Amino acid sequence: MLFESTEGDLTGLLHLIHLESELVLTVAYLRVFGSLHDDKVMTAIAGWAGYEYTLYGLEPQEWHSPGYADVASSVHAMAAYINQKDWQDGCQQAEFGLSQLE
Repeated sequence: MLFESTEGDLTGLLHLIHLESELVLTVAYLRVFGSLHDDKVMTAIAGWAGYEYTLYGLEPQEWHSPGYADVASSVHAMAAYINQKDWQDGCQQAEFGLSQLE
């Protein structure tokens, strides 16, 4: 049982790190240039991050490591910094999609 929790922690952590790296690039771009260019695919990144976060159940659980919780919190904070409404919309879309699968 512990192995499954550890394996899930690693898989989720790797996914969170990927999301975080995309968000870091977007936040840096916003801070330097003030906005995203129209030709950037990253304009919907907050919604995408919220969707992935919810779809894959990346919210920290009691068995996750403190590092996992820190990265998950960072992903949420950066996505909300980019666009809180897009983050929430992405989460809601994923929740709706998951409810349709049940």
